[in-house]
Amino acid sequence: MNYLDIANSPVLWATCGIAVITVFIQSFIFVRKAYSVGLKMGMTKRQFVDVARVSTVCSIGPTLSVVAGVLPLILAMGGAVAWLRLGFIGSVGYELSTAGFGAAAYGTTLGGEGYDGYAFACSFFCMWFGACGWLVSTAFLTDKLEGITKKLAGSIELMPAISAAAMSGAFAFLTFDHYFSYVSVNGAVVWDNPVAVRRFICAISGFVVMKALNVLEDRKSARWVREWGITIAMMTGPVIALAFFR
Repeated sequence: MNYLDIANSPVLWATCGIAVITVFIQSFIFVRKAYSVGLKMGMTKRQFVDVARVSTVCSIGPTLSVVAGVLPLILAMGGAVAWLRLGFIGSVGYELSTAGFGAAAYGTTLGGEGYDGYAFACSFFCMWFGACGWLVSTAFLTDKLEGITKKLAGSIELMPAISAAAMSGAFAFLTFDHYFSYVSVNGAVVWDNPVAVRRFICAISGFVVMKALNVLEDRKSARWVREWGITIAMMTGPVIALAFFR
């Protein structure tokens, strides 16, 4: 039996569906609780509507990148597993890499020759087991993070600065890791590698566009920038990189 017959079987779809439905239920509970607590804090219904609209618009850019990346995951692991994993984790790069690690442990490549039902099981196990650290830390450390954070920050006044620095560092690493990882590929200088150049220009272009939109918002009080700024920057960067550096 071809492993894709297993990957796309009704039983696997139903099993994965239970987990995804659980995520939807959790999301509904979180939103309802946030709404009730927000009302007690003095927030208005209009503010909730504005937050929902801004969050929806800002998610368009990241969603497009996930949709583009989910296609190879569907081809390799089937629709049910891709639906399950991205419903839980949402990181296409992580899922593809761990699925490849599982296939390599079995002695083959992801979707390649010799990739059968057993290799599929190895990939699926690797994808699941690799994410257990996040689940365990969330379950046992969430209630302790507030105290730990306050101790690290020293005072509550430093919390915004600590949070901004942490987010900036995380996104800088995720962005420029793709650029610097190509510095010494096969001994080539980075500017001789067209992939690295395009990724570098993509990141810089997105930054420049986002900065220009922030200036526009400050000078013209353009509220639409808060809703569409991230999406515009994420879509403009790749377009500029592909248009001028093919």
